[in-house]
This record gives sequence, C-alpha cells and structure tokens, in this order.
Amino acid sequence: MEPEKIHDNHTCKACGLAFSGSYCNRCGEKVLSPDEKSFRHFLSNVLNAFTFIDSKFYKTLRLMLLKPGYVSAQVIDGIRVPYIRPLSMFFIVNLFYFLFTVSDTYNSRLYSQMNLMPYSSVTKKIVEQKIKAEKISIDAFRVNYEQQSTSLAKLLLIIFVLFTGLCIALFNIKSNKYFYDHITVSLEFNAMFILMGNIALKLFALLITQFMLLFDVLLEQYLTDPVYTSIAGLLAVILLFSMQRRVYHNTVVWSLIKALAFIPCLAISMIAYRAILFFATIWTI
Repeated sequence: MEPEKIHDNHTCKACGLAFSGSYCNRCGEKVLSPDEKSFRHFLSNVLNAFTFIDSKFYKTLRLMLLKPGYVSAQVIDGIRVPYIRPLSMFFIVNLFYFLFTVSDTYNSRLYSQMNLMPYSSVTKKIVEQKIKAEKISIDAFRVNYEQQSTSLAKLLLIIFVLFTGLCIALFNIKSNKYFYDHITVSLEFNAMFILMGNIALKLFALLITQFMLLFDVLLEQYLTDPVYTSIAGLLAVILLFSMQRRVYHNTVVWSLIKALAFIPCLAISMIAYRAILFFATIWTI
C-alpha cells in the first residue's frame, strides 16, 4: 500500500463505519500502514516503552524544570497535545523514585515511624503489640514491614498529591478554577519535587561525597537531615512561587507569601501521608 492511499475510503474494522482518512470518525480506530507493521517500527515502540524516548517527554520535562507551572497552565487552558500531562509525568517520576530509591522521604522506615514522627508513641505501642501477638523478633517484623510499606507507598503516594492539591486549592480559592486544575498543579509540583528534591539532590550529594573522598575530605558530617530539609524547602518555595505566577497570575509578593505558607502545609501533608502509610502497612501484613 502506497503512503498516499492510506487516505482513501475505508470501512472501520472496529465499528463498521465508512470513512476517509487515517482515523475512524466514530471510534477513532486507526488504519495501519505496512510500515507500522514492520519489525523496525516494533523495535521503535519497544524503545519508547522502556526508555520514554519521546519528543513530548523531553519537551515537557524541560519546560517543567525551566518554567515550573507553564505546562500545568497550558493543560488547564486546554492545550494538551504538545505535552505529556502532569499525571503521566508524575507516574514516570514515581517509577524512577522507587526503582532507584536514594531517599526515605515517601517511604518511612520502621525506625522513623516508631521514633521520629509526632505520632511515634502510638505507632511504637502498635508495633510492640503486633510483635508480642505474632511472637516474632523486631528484626523479622522490620523486614516484613518495610517490604510491604515500599509496595504500598507506590500506590498511596497519590494521597500526598491530593493533600498538597487541597492546600493549593485553599490558597487560590478565589481563582475560579476547578479542583481538577489545582490537582494538575499539584501533580506537576510533586513530580518535580520528587525528581529534583529527592532523586537529583540525593544523587548529587552522593557523587560529591565520593569525589571529595579522593582528597580525604569527609562531607557526610555536613550533609545532615536538616541540611537536606532546608534545601528541599527552598526548592519547594521556588517551584510553588513559579507556579503561582504562571498558573494563577499572582503578583510577586502574593506568590512569595503563598509559597512560604505552603511549607508548613507540605510538612503537615507529609505527616498525614506517612501516618496513613503506616496504618495501611500494619493492616496488610
């Protein structure tokens, strides 16, 4: 079949409608050309599926990194074809986060749940009762807990997106936008926060630490949790500031005020998410 003949009249094999062109006007079924059935085309699809090598992906990622909020503003305005939607980008970043875990932010270890959270006195009692009832050691329980927690965190992370989306919606309650729009902004924010504040930041710290060891310089004593938290907080402010400007068209002052006010909301959302993750894990092991 010659390329130009792909636009001749066809009968849709899915719904039976007669149409001209490449796509059925009723159900959207595509007319396949011989090139699309070639082994080369198959390999191209496999490569895209496993590596996400796609012009839309690179374009969307570049814009999200350099112009936070721009893609969300475009999607909210109905311009969606040129970009990967924030929901898809979030799940792609989420996949990389759990495949190459370098941060414990979204998957608290049992030690953190029992000792470092505001509700740790409750979780400690629950764990002690669980261990006593099942007659197992704390080490054995920790292994089971953290395996299950990691699995559930991949699914429950969307709850954190909803929490932060609610905060963004409250900050912009007079914007006359739908909650869906605020969730779109939250998805982009969380995707970039995970990518930059958890994956990239931790990997950079690891690389610079290993590099400085060549000169017998120890940086680990300086790269403490408060340092990471401060950098992550600054990153969150920058991201939300840019999104307030591009999506909600706030002034510089209002954008900065809302971005700073978002930090305690982010902390509360993280505590609530980790609490839900803990109880979901306990109930399912």
